[in-house]
Parts: sequence; structure tokens; C-alpha cells
Amino acid sequence: MLVQEAPKLIGNVAKFSGVPIKTIRYYEELGLLRSLGRTEGGFRLFNSDVLVRLNFIKRA
Repeated sequence: MLVQEAPKLIGNVAKFSGVPIKTIRYYEELGLLRSLGRTEGGFRLFNSDVLVRLNFIKRA
């Protein structure tokens, strides 16, 4: 049985990855990251795999 993780808010992604929110937005604008959409309040939502991708980008 697969358990689907809840989407992460951009603030949580920034906290867990150590990458500033502004940088995450910039990476999304460049097409390096893809958000799932937005909350009703306008916050970006991401899958948990975005943390692996950000780690790769930081090391590159």
C-alpha cells in the first residue's frame, strides 16, 4: 500500500532544504522546480521530492 505524502508549503520546503523562499521562487521561474499549484491563500505547494531536487541543485 502506497502512502501519499501531503504537499509541502514553500515555507516548509525552505526550512527543510536551507534554501531561501526567494531562491525557490526563482528556481521555479527558471523551470528547475515545478509546484503542484497553490493554496487558497496563494502559497505554493510542492511534492516531497522537491527536497531531493534542491539538494542536487545546491551540490551542482
